[in-house]
Amino acid sequence: MRKVLKWVGVILGGLVILLVVFVGVLYGITASRLNKVYRIQPAAVTIPTDAVSLERGRHLAEAVTGCQGCHGDNLAGKIFIDDPQIGRVYATNLTAGKGSAGETYTDADWVRALRHGVGPDGKLLLIMPSDNYNVLSDEDLGAVIAYVKSLQPVNNVTPAPRLTFFARLLFALGAFGKMPAEEIDHAAVRRPAPPVGITVDYGRYLATAAGCQDCHGRTYGGGRAGPGAPLSPNITPGGHVKEWTEADFITALRTGVTPENEKLDPKDMPWPEYARMADAELKAMWLYLRFVPAVPATER
Repeated sequence: MRKVLKWVGVILGGLVILLVVFVGVLYGITASRLNKVYRIQPAAVTIPTDAVSLERGRHLAEAVTGCQGCHGDNLAGKIFIDDPQIGRVYATNLTAGKGSAGETYTDADWVRALRHGVGPDGKLLLIMPSDNYNVLSDEDLGAVIAYVKSLQPVNNVTPAPRLTFFARLLFALGAFGKMPAEEIDHAAVRRPAPPVGITVDYGRYLATAAGCQDCHGRTYGGGRAGPGAPLSPNITPGGHVKEWTEADFITALRTGVTPENEKLDPKDMPWPEYARMADAELKAMWLYLRFVPAVPATER
């Protein structure tokens, strides 16, 4: 019996050691990814000051890129994630008030953050959809930065992200996928934006900048924004929206009510932001979504 207990103890002790090593390795992977330094010197972008450009930047920020959805109505920052299992993550204060990014950011810092997903310290920014904003032309990116810099300063210090051990474990295991800074081709040659108009190309430009693929998947065949997020529908011509008309699509994004009388939850589908788009922009997006390859309704 003593020999049996001895071997049981040895086995349990070995399992504990293996578990500790496993956890340590995963924690190390997380720390390595979060602390990796990206040495990026972004290409210069002209930041305009004229009223037309500022208005263009305001429109893009409010209707397309959805800055208010994360950073608050006045872009002064707010709690973005507050989950006992994941932790607490604040969206940064973007105004020029005390304790903000805008207080210290240079123009190059803004470009690096928005286009590359990297902060002034060279480390990746959590939950910053720069892979979407990377498509923005220099003119549109400059307009967005100009608008943000024109905002009324608000003093609001947003704490650094605090992730739970469980969140770090999920991060190391790849449950959250890659962060934008890890996916973006930082050396890619810039391509000019397509001309504004009701075209497939301009619809693709808007849909990408608006982050439609974040929830609906790379093929728009349906997906999840992250662990625990609801399943977003297939919005290709192979999904149920194939029965929709252009008017149905515009009405859904303007009112949050689908032709099937389903009410869209703004927390899952930020239709109040997209509702601010011009009719021509929504028509361009609809045209593009009719153009993407159909994904059968049973596929994800």
